[in-house]
Amino acid sequence: MNLKIKDHSNLYDPAHSGQETGYLKNTQRVLKKNYLEDKETIPNLYPWIDESDVAFAQFFQEVTKTPQSSLFIETIKAISSSTRDKETAKKYAQVFTPSDVALFTAYRSLRGIRDSKVFDPCVGHGSLLIAAGCYLAIQQGFRGEKLLKALYGYEIVSATREIALVKIIEGLSPWLSGITKQKASTILRKQILRGDFLLGKIPKNCVVIANPPYKEEKGKGNAWIPFVEKLLSSNKVVKLSLILPLSICSAKRTSFLRTLMMDKFKTILAFHHDTRPRPLFPNVEQRITILTAEREGDKKYVTTEYLSHSAKNRAVIWKAPSISLSYDLCQKTFPKLKHDDLPFFSNCSDTPKANSYVTI
Repeated sequence: MNLKIKDHSNLYDPAHSGQETGYLKNTQRVLKKNYLEDKETIPNLYPWIDESDVAFAQFFQEVTKTPQSSLFIETIKAISSSTRDKETAKKYAQVFTPSDVALFTAYRSLRGIRDSKVFDPCVGHGSLLIAAGCYLAIQQGFRGEKLLKALYGYEIVSATREIALVKIIEGLSPWLSGITKQKASTILRKQILRGDFLLGKIPKNCVVIANPPYKEEKGKGNAWIPFVEKLLSSNKVVKLSLILPLSICSAKRTSFLRTLMMDKFKTILAFHHDTRPRPLFPNVEQRITILTAEREGDKKYVTTEYLSHSAKNRAVIWKAPSISLSYDLCQKTFPKLKHDDLPFFSNCSDTPKANSYVTI
């Protein structure tokens, strides 16, 4: 039988459903069967790359044991579990980031970066900026005004912004000695603005950390897409970490974003998570990808497999090993792979190329 395949990059990818490009169930089934039969004869071409994940796991353990950081952890936990105005939350798709996810995203965005502004285009109650501030305080020694003046952002809801200002000062208070709450608030008000990011400006030489709203709008698409497009199109962004729906990986309508990211950035790190048995965000049935992209470094894509966790082993996901792919092997998608899948993936991605035929 002859099947025309438009995109071979995710042939073996159980995370994708029929509406997403690059996934044909019958083709995947047959190729996977052939791969398993020939597995021993296919060389393993790619090593594990797990240094960044292991380093984060160690850092997270240190943070949770540091007396000064206990308030930071508790503040973000309180934010993520807080009761919100239902109408506002629905209108602006507000979902606040858990403490470990916030710290992981901040860690990946700021690791290896010095003296850059941290910018969150959709601040919410401030979880990501608090996590970024914690990293800057512990890893880079930022204190007082220097720490506060490193944080920038937009929040479209006035009441939410007011809560964020209070929470950021509260969460970072162990490193703000000598600064009154009023002075800290005055500094932050000049940098964390009330307004729509899509109409605003991006600070120069900034690191972006963001969990944009996921809301499907009839006739307009999903709200997070224009957020990401604006960030990727800006030359002011030196590095970014974005918490996004899994559809960023291979959905047809997001292909232009993947192309833009690969054109503008050199190194891309990806973390992928399922909704079962437990979602990454409590009570939010959304498959998640955390993408980190940097303008400097080697041109490569480093990815985890499709991760999951139970109530008792959530910490395991932060130690997940990764593998490295060339951009050419990705073929304009962000695949999710584990070490054992690599030979198969490499074999079916190299030949045939996109827009050719496969004989089954």
